[in-house]
Amino acid sequence: MVNTVYAEFIPTQIYQVISDVKADSIPAGMCLVKGKVYEGYSQNPVELAFVGTSYVERKYVITNEKGEYEMLIGASDTLFYFYHSSYGEILITDFDFKSQHVVTIDFITKEVVEAPIMVEKPVIYLYGEENLRVKVQLDFKGDLLFSYPSYDQGWDCRILEKGKIEVDRNVYPYLFWESKQENLNFKLNIGSVDGFYINTDSTIHFLEQKLTLLGLNFTEMTDFITYWAPRMEKFQFATVQFLIDDSYDKNIAGIQVSPKPDAQRRIFMIFQGYDQNVPPNFLVEPSWLDFERKGFTLIEWGGAELN
Repeated sequence: MVNTVYAEFIPTQIYQVISDVKADSIPAGMCLVKGKVYEGYSQNPVELAFVGTSYVERKYVITNEKGEYEMLIGASDTLFYFYHSSYGEILITDFDFKSQHVVTIDFITKEVVEAPIMVEKPVIYLYGEENLRVKVQLDFKGDLLFSYPSYDQGWDCRILEKGKIEVDRNVYPYLFWESKQENLNFKLNIGSVDGFYINTDSTIHFLEQKLTLLGLNFTEMTDFITYWAPRMEKFQFATVQFLIDDSYDKNIAGIQVSPKPDAQRRIFMIFQGYDQNVPPNFLVEPSWLDFERKGFTLIEWGGAELN
């Protein structure tokens, strides 16, 4: 009788401890960890993946063209991980790495196929001298799904008192648009992600603190929090990243404004919620430049929830 293993049943996103042996050649207090990373379906090696014990302290190595890695770690370490932007993360926790041992660990993974992500509720506020006429045009990185007022090759606006915006003789508090985008995910910065991991019972305080640092006023911050906080609090934990200004332009939508604003701040939040407390190992908290409002000012914020 022939046993058939169907491709859809091949286990992935797992690790296998191939061997764990004593080796007197390894320095006392250290453990040599080696192995390979490969796709569970194709058996192809995964190169340029990060394997190690810490992103923050730069304790990692990068797999070669054969998907192989090798590194010395402390025998007191209990966490070991694999990460690649196209394959996700596999964590090994509470493993007993023994002094003067060689441990061979293989990671079996699969490429993450991402569904289109909604770019939700980007809103644009305009502040400046009353009756200033402004043209706003966007370079969407995805497909525009909805806008209000209607986006027809751009918005021709007139700024009114208290930042109200007139378009086609109708008055709006802001310009609104939404789109759908392929392959939207956290953005890597030299192997790490500038972001935060939070317990969502602190969501409101967290957003108030970060949005204040980023330069939103009370009204803008209230609009942001009342839309996003209930979504985030559906989960117990969340990873959060803010794409600011140039990163917003590059990854979400470019913008052309005439006349050019004296000050411009664009904020896009990406978050992913979790029901279990498994902090990602690749986060580094960012630092941001101060933002000063002056003259004609444009403020924009939006966000996306990753699956």
